[in-house]
Amino acid sequence: MNTITLRTFEESLILIPHLLGYQPRHHVILLSLDHRGSDSTGRAACIGPMVAVDLTQVEDIATLSNALREAAHRCRVTCGVLAFFDAEPSHLSGGAHIEVESSLRSLCEDLPGQIRAFRARPSGWVDLERPDDVRGWEVLEASEVAAALVFAGSSPQEFPPPTLVACKSEQELEVARLAGLRWVDTNSHELELAGCRLWTELLEMLDASISDVAAGLAGEANAALALDGVRDRVLLHALSPGGALPLESVTREALTSRLSEIMYLRPAARKCTIVRNLFDECAAYAQPDDPHALGASAYLAWWMGSNTLAAARAHQALEAEPLHNLALLLAESISSSVLPPWAEHALSG
Repeated sequence: MNTITLRTFEESLILIPHLLGYQPRHHVILLSLDHRGSDSTGRAACIGPMVAVDLTQVEDIATLSNALREAAHRCRVTCGVLAFFDAEPSHLSGGAHIEVESSLRSLCEDLPGQIRAFRARPSGWVDLERPDDVRGWEVLEASEVAAALVFAGSSPQEFPPPTLVACKSEQELEVARLAGLRWVDTNSHELELAGCRLWTELLEMLDASISDVAAGLAGEANAALALDGVRDRVLLHALSPGGALPLESVTREALTSRLSEIMYLRPAARKCTIVRNLFDECAAYAQPDDPHALGASAYLAWWMGSNTLAAARAHQALEAEPLHNLALLLAESISSSVLPPWAEHALSG
Protein backbone atom coordinates (compact mmCIF):
# COMPACT_ATOMS: atom_id res chain seq x y z
CA MET A 1 0.00 0.00 0.00
CA ASN A 2 1.27 3.49 -0.84
CA THR A 3 1.70 6.16 1.82
CA ILE A 4 -1.65 7.41 3.13
CA THR A 5 -1.77 11.10 4.04
CA LEU A 6 -4.03 12.18 6.89
CA ARG A 7 -5.07 15.82 6.78
CA THR A 8 -7.20 15.83 9.92
CA PHE A 9 -7.26 13.81 13.13
CA GLU A 10 -10.77 12.55 12.43
CA GLU A 11 -9.64 10.89 9.19
CA SER A 12 -7.95 8.35 11.47
CA LEU A 13 -11.42 6.91 12.09
CA ILE A 14 -11.51 5.79 8.45
CA LEU A 15 -7.93 4.48 8.52
CA ILE A 16 -8.05 2.46 11.76
CA PRO A 17 -10.24 -0.46 10.53
CA HIS A 18 -7.91 -0.86 7.54
CA LEU A 19 -4.86 -0.96 9.82
CA LEU A 20 -6.55 -3.50 12.08
CA GLY A 21 -7.89 -5.56 9.22
CA TYR A 22 -11.36 -5.68 10.77
CA GLN A 23 -14.13 -3.36 11.89
CA PRO A 24 -13.80 -2.65 15.64
CA ARG A 25 -17.14 -2.83 17.50
CA HIS A 26 -16.31 -2.55 21.19
CA HIS A 27 -12.73 -1.35 21.20
CA VAL A 28 -10.61 1.57 22.25
CA ILE A 29 -7.75 2.28 19.85
CA LEU A 30 -4.64 4.31 20.52
CA LEU A 31 -3.00 5.31 17.23
CA SER A 32 0.27 7.24 17.28
CA LEU A 33 0.67 9.79 14.51
CA ASP A 34 4.17 10.90 15.47
CA HIS A 35 6.49 11.55 12.52
CA ARG A 36 9.29 9.00 12.73
CA GLY A 37 11.37 8.32 9.66
CA SER A 38 10.49 8.89 6.02
CA ASP A 39 8.64 7.07 3.27
CA SER A 40 10.11 6.19 -0.12
CA THR A 41 9.67 9.78 -1.33
CA GLY A 42 11.53 11.28 1.61
CA ARG A 43 8.43 12.70 3.28
CA ALA A 44 8.01 12.42 7.04
CA ALA A 45 6.01 9.32 7.86
CA CYS A 46 4.39 7.92 10.97
CA ILE A 47 4.80 4.26 11.83
CA GLY A 48 2.43 3.92 14.76
CA PRO A 49 2.35 2.09 17.06
CA MET A 50 -1.30 1.18 17.39
CA VAL A 51 -2.84 -0.37 20.50
CA ALA A 52 -6.27 -2.01 20.35
CA VAL A 53 -8.13 -2.83 23.56
CA ASP A 54 -11.19 -5.10 23.45
CA LEU A 55 -13.53 -3.68 26.07
CA THR A 56 -15.23 -7.04 26.56
CA GLN A 57 -11.93 -8.26 28.05
CA VAL A 58 -11.38 -5.28 30.40
CA GLU A 59 -12.35 -5.64 34.05
CA ASP A 60 -12.77 -1.92 34.81
CA ILE A 61 -12.16 1.52 33.35
CA ALA A 62 -9.14 2.14 35.60
CA THR A 63 -7.42 -0.87 34.06
CA LEU A 64 -8.16 0.52 30.59
CA SER A 65 -6.76 3.95 31.48
CA ASN A 66 -3.61 2.55 33.03
CA ALA A 67 -2.96 0.27 30.05
CA LEU A 68 -3.37 3.11 27.54
CA ARG A 69 -1.28 5.53 29.60
CA GLU A 70 1.51 2.98 29.96
CA ALA A 71 1.44 2.21 26.22
CA ALA A 72 1.55 5.91 25.32
CA HIS A 73 4.50 6.56 27.63
CA ARG A 74 6.32 3.39 26.59
CA CYS A 75 6.00 4.27 22.91
CA ARG A 76 6.63 8.02 23.43
CA VAL A 77 3.37 9.07 21.80
CA THR A 78 3.13 12.86 21.49
CA CYS A 79 0.68 13.09 18.60
CA GLY A 80 -2.17 10.68 18.07
CA VAL A 81 -5.75 9.61 18.39
CA LEU A 82 -7.79 7.77 21.02
CA ALA A 83 -10.83 6.27 19.31
CA PHE A 84 -13.73 4.60 21.14
CA PHE A 85 -15.57 2.33 18.70
CA ASP A 86 -18.96 1.56 20.20
CA ALA A 87 -21.37 -0.67 18.29
CA GLU A 88 -25.10 -0.06 18.41
CA PRO A 89 -26.70 -1.23 20.54
CA SER A 90 -23.73 -0.81 22.85
CA HIS A 91 -22.56 -3.86 24.80
CA LEU A 92 -21.68 -1.51 27.69
CA SER A 93 -24.22 -1.41 30.48
CA GLY A 94 -25.51 1.59 32.34
CA GLY A 95 -23.21 4.59 32.18
CA ALA A 96 -20.08 2.59 31.34
CA HIS A 97 -19.72 4.27 27.94
CA ILE A 98 -19.76 7.65 29.70
CA GLU A 99 -16.93 6.44 31.94
CA VAL A 100 -14.93 5.36 28.90
CA GLU A 101 -15.38 8.74 27.24
CA SER A 102 -14.47 10.58 30.44
CA SER A 103 -11.38 8.41 30.79
CA LEU A 104 -10.25 9.20 27.26
CA ARG A 105 -10.75 12.94 27.78
CA SER A 106 -8.62 12.74 30.93
CA LEU A 107 -5.90 10.87 29.08
CA CYS A 108 -5.81 13.57 26.41
CA GLU A 109 -5.22 16.15 29.14
CA ASP A 110 -2.63 14.08 31.00
CA LEU A 111 -0.51 12.88 28.09
CA PRO A 112 2.10 15.23 26.61
CA GLY A 113 1.66 16.60 23.13
CA GLN A 114 -1.45 16.65 20.98
CA ILE A 115 -3.82 13.72 21.53
CA ARG A 116 -7.43 13.86 20.30
CA ALA A 117 -10.26 11.57 21.42
CA PHE A 118 -13.26 10.43 19.38
CA ARG A 119 -16.27 8.14 19.70
CA ALA A 120 -17.31 6.24 16.58
CA ARG A 121 -20.68 4.54 16.08
CA PRO A 122 -22.41 3.28 12.94
CA SER A 123 -24.77 6.28 13.14
CA GLY A 124 -21.97 8.83 13.35
CA TRP A 125 -18.84 10.02 15.11
CA VAL A 126 -18.07 12.75 17.60
CA ASP A 127 -15.01 14.61 18.83
CA LEU A 128 -15.12 14.15 22.61
CA GLU A 129 -14.09 17.77 23.05
CA ARG A 130 -17.50 18.60 21.53
CA PRO A 131 -19.66 15.63 22.61
CA ASP A 132 -22.94 17.15 21.40
CA ASP A 133 -21.70 17.74 17.84
CA VAL A 134 -22.40 14.35 16.26
CA ARG A 135 -21.25 14.08 12.65
CA GLY A 136 -22.32 11.67 9.93
CA TRP A 137 -19.84 9.52 8.03
CA GLU A 138 -20.53 11.04 4.61
CA VAL A 139 -17.66 13.54 4.57
CA LEU A 140 -15.05 11.10 5.89
CA GLU A 141 -16.19 8.35 3.52
CA ALA A 142 -15.75 10.76 0.61
CA SER A 143 -12.26 11.85 1.71
CA GLU A 144 -9.02 11.25 -0.20
CA VAL A 145 -7.95 8.84 2.56
CA ALA A 146 -11.00 6.64 2.00
CA ALA A 147 -10.52 6.73 -1.77
CA ALA A 148 -6.82 5.80 -1.46
CA LEU A 149 -7.63 2.83 0.77
CA VAL A 150 -10.27 1.55 -1.65
CA PHE A 151 -7.92 2.06 -4.58
CA ALA A 152 -5.25 0.05 -2.73
CA GLY A 153 -7.72 -2.83 -2.44
CA SER A 154 -7.98 -2.66 1.35
CA SER A 155 -11.19 -4.17 2.72
CA PRO A 156 -11.48 -4.74 6.49
CA GLN A 157 -13.26 -7.90 7.61
CA GLU A 158 -16.49 -7.61 9.53
CA PHE A 159 -15.09 -9.42 12.57
CA PRO A 160 -11.58 -9.95 14.00
CA PRO A 161 -9.83 -13.01 12.57
CA PRO A 162 -9.32 -15.96 14.94
CA THR A 163 -6.09 -15.73 16.93
CA LEU A 164 -5.57 -19.49 17.25
CA VAL A 165 -4.50 -21.86 14.48
CA ALA A 166 -7.11 -24.60 14.03
CA CYS A 167 -5.79 -28.12 13.44
CA LYS A 168 -6.68 -30.09 10.33
CA SER A 169 -8.61 -33.36 10.52
CA GLU A 170 -7.03 -36.48 12.03
CA GLN A 171 -6.73 -38.00 8.56
CA GLU A 172 -4.90 -34.96 7.18
CA LEU A 173 -2.63 -34.81 10.22
CA GLU A 174 -1.70 -38.46 9.68
CA VAL A 175 -0.90 -37.83 6.01
CA ALA A 176 1.32 -34.93 7.05
CA ARG A 177 3.02 -36.95 9.78
CA LEU A 178 3.90 -39.83 7.46
CA ALA A 179 5.13 -37.45 4.76
CA GLY A 180 7.41 -35.75 7.28
CA LEU A 181 8.85 -39.08 8.43
CA ARG A 182 9.51 -40.16 4.84
CA TRP A 183 11.18 -36.85 4.05
CA VAL A 184 13.51 -37.14 7.05
CA ASP A 185 14.38 -40.72 6.15
CA THR A 186 15.04 -39.87 2.50
CA ASN A 187 17.22 -36.85 3.29
CA SER A 188 18.89 -38.06 6.49
CA HIS A 189 22.38 -37.52 5.06
CA GLU A 190 21.77 -33.80 4.25
CA LEU A 191 18.73 -32.65 6.20
CA GLU A 192 19.56 -28.94 6.47
CA LEU A 193 20.45 -28.61 2.79
CA ALA A 194 17.31 -30.49 1.75
CA GLY A 195 15.21 -28.37 4.11
CA CYS A 196 16.61 -25.16 2.64
CA ARG A 197 15.84 -26.35 -0.87
CA LEU A 198 12.31 -27.37 0.11
CA TRP A 199 11.56 -24.01 1.71
CA THR A 200 13.13 -22.15 -1.20
CA GLU A 201 10.63 -23.84 -3.50
CA LEU A 202 7.76 -22.99 -1.15
CA LEU A 203 8.78 -19.35 -0.87
CA GLU A 204 9.20 -18.99 -4.61
CA MET A 205 5.62 -20.19 -5.07
CA LEU A 206 4.19 -17.82 -2.50
CA ASP A 207 1.17 -15.75 -3.40
CA ALA A 208 -0.41 -12.92 -1.43
CA SER A 209 -3.26 -15.22 -0.39
CA ILE A 210 -2.34 -18.72 0.69
CA SER A 211 -5.52 -20.73 0.77
CA ASP A 212 -4.13 -24.22 1.18
CA VAL A 213 -0.99 -26.33 1.32
CA ALA A 214 -1.27 -30.02 0.56
CA ALA A 215 -0.99 -32.21 3.65
CA GLY A 216 2.05 -34.08 2.39
CA LEU A 217 3.97 -30.92 1.50
CA ALA A 218 3.05 -29.33 4.83
CA GLY A 219 4.34 -32.41 6.65
CA GLU A 220 7.68 -32.15 4.86
CA ALA A 221 7.84 -28.39 5.51
CA ASN A 222 7.19 -28.94 9.22
CA ALA A 223 9.94 -31.55 9.40
CA ALA A 224 12.36 -29.07 7.82
CA LEU A 225 11.30 -26.25 10.18
CA ALA A 226 12.40 -28.38 13.13
CA LEU A 227 15.95 -27.56 12.02
CA ASP A 228 17.04 -24.18 13.44
CA GLY A 229 19.22 -23.49 10.40
CA VAL A 230 16.24 -23.84 8.06
CA ARG A 231 13.87 -21.84 10.25
CA ASP A 232 16.35 -18.99 10.70
CA ARG A 233 17.01 -18.75 6.96
CA VAL A 234 13.26 -18.56 6.28
CA LEU A 235 12.96 -15.79 8.88
CA LEU A 236 15.91 -14.01 7.28
CA HIS A 237 14.15 -14.11 3.93
CA ALA A 238 10.92 -12.75 5.45
CA LEU A 239 12.69 -9.88 7.22
CA SER A 240 15.30 -8.94 4.60
CA PRO A 241 14.31 -6.18 2.14
CA GLY A 242 15.96 -8.09 -0.70
CA GLY A 243 15.02 -11.57 0.50
CA ALA A 244 17.42 -14.49 0.93
CA LEU A 245 16.66 -16.91 -1.88
CA PRO A 246 17.87 -19.50 -2.52
CA LEU A 247 18.12 -20.31 1.17
CA GLU A 248 20.80 -22.94 0.59
CA SER A 249 23.16 -20.22 -0.69
CA VAL A 250 23.24 -18.55 2.75
CA THR A 251 26.15 -19.98 4.73
CA ARG A 252 25.97 -20.27 8.50
CA GLU A 253 28.45 -17.42 8.86
CA ALA A 254 26.47 -15.24 6.47
CA LEU A 255 23.24 -16.15 8.27
CA THR A 256 24.53 -14.75 11.56
CA SER A 257 25.88 -11.55 10.03
CA ARG A 258 22.81 -10.89 7.89
CA LEU A 259 20.43 -11.39 10.84
CA SER A 260 22.48 -8.78 12.70
CA GLU A 261 22.35 -6.38 9.74
CA ILE A 262 18.54 -6.35 9.53
CA MET A 263 17.92 -5.73 13.23
CA TYR A 264 17.29 -2.02 12.70
CA LEU A 265 15.63 -2.19 9.28
CA ARG A 266 11.88 -1.77 8.99
CA PRO A 267 10.34 -5.01 7.76
CA ALA A 268 8.44 -5.33 4.51
CA ALA A 269 4.94 -5.78 5.92
CA ARG A 270 3.47 -7.58 2.93
CA LYS A 271 6.24 -10.17 2.68
CA CYS A 272 6.26 -10.81 6.44
CA THR A 273 2.51 -11.35 6.39
CA ILE A 274 2.71 -13.75 3.48
CA VAL A 275 5.42 -15.86 5.13
CA ARG A 276 3.57 -15.78 8.45
CA ASN A 277 0.44 -17.05 6.70
CA LEU A 278 2.49 -19.92 5.30
CA PHE A 279 3.79 -20.75 8.78
CA ASP A 280 0.19 -20.78 10.04
CA GLU A 281 -0.89 -23.10 7.25
CA CYS A 282 1.94 -25.48 8.12
CA ALA A 283 1.06 -25.21 11.82
CA ALA A 284 -2.45 -26.44 11.03
CA TYR A 285 -0.89 -29.70 9.83
CA ALA A 286 1.64 -29.95 12.69
CA GLN A 287 1.49 -32.77 15.20
CA PRO A 288 0.25 -31.91 18.73
CA ASP A 289 3.83 -31.86 20.08
CA ASP A 290 5.35 -29.85 17.19
CA PRO A 291 5.85 -26.15 18.12
CA HIS A 292 8.14 -25.05 15.27
CA ALA A 293 5.76 -23.45 12.75
CA LEU A 294 3.82 -21.77 15.57
CA GLY A 295 7.00 -20.39 17.10
CA ALA A 296 8.18 -19.00 13.75
CA SER A 297 4.77 -17.43 13.14
CA ALA A 298 4.87 -15.88 16.61
CA TYR A 299 8.27 -14.38 15.88
CA LEU A 300 7.13 -12.66 12.68
CA ALA A 301 3.97 -11.38 14.39
CA TRP A 302 6.07 -9.90 17.23
CA TRP A 303 8.55 -8.39 14.78
CA MET A 304 5.65 -6.69 12.99
CA GLY A 305 4.23 -5.36 16.26
CA SER A 306 1.17 -7.64 16.34
CA ASN A 307 1.64 -8.59 19.98
CA THR A 308 -1.83 -10.06 20.54
CA LEU A 309 -1.32 -12.46 17.65
CA ALA A 310 2.28 -13.16 18.66
CA ALA A 311 1.22 -14.01 22.21
CA ALA A 312 -1.48 -16.38 20.94
CA ARG A 313 0.96 -18.19 18.65
CA ALA A 314 3.63 -18.40 21.35
CA HIS A 315 1.07 -19.79 23.82
CA GLN A 316 0.02 -22.46 21.32
CA ALA A 317 3.67 -23.35 20.70
CA LEU A 318 4.28 -23.73 24.44
CA GLU A 319 1.23 -25.97 24.75
CA ALA A 320 2.86 -28.22 22.15
CA GLU A 321 6.32 -28.03 23.76
CA PRO A 322 6.61 -26.19 27.11
CA LEU A 323 10.39 -25.79 26.75
CA HIS A 324 10.44 -24.49 23.17
CA ASN A 325 13.16 -21.84 23.36
CA LEU A 326 11.85 -19.38 20.76
CA ALA A 327 8.31 -19.40 22.17
CA LEU A 328 9.61 -18.95 25.73
CA LEU A 329 11.74 -16.00 24.64
CA LEU A 330 8.84 -14.39 22.80
CA ALA A 331 6.39 -14.90 25.66
CA GLU A 332 8.82 -13.22 28.05
CA SER A 333 9.49 -10.37 25.61
CA ILE A 334 5.80 -9.69 25.08
CA SER A 335 4.94 -9.80 28.78
CA SER A 336 7.83 -7.37 29.46
CA SER A 337 6.77 -5.02 26.63
CA VAL A 338 10.05 -5.57 24.78
CA LEU A 339 9.90 -4.17 21.26
CA PRO A 340 11.77 -5.54 18.25
CA PRO A 341 15.07 -3.67 17.77
CA TRP A 342 13.95 -1.78 14.66
CA ALA A 343 10.87 -0.41 16.46
CA GLU A 344 12.86 0.56 19.57
CA HIS A 345 15.37 2.32 17.33
CA ALA A 346 12.60 4.20 15.51
CA LEU A 347 10.96 5.28 18.76
CA SER A 348 14.26 6.55 20.16
CA GLY A 349 14.43 8.93 17.22
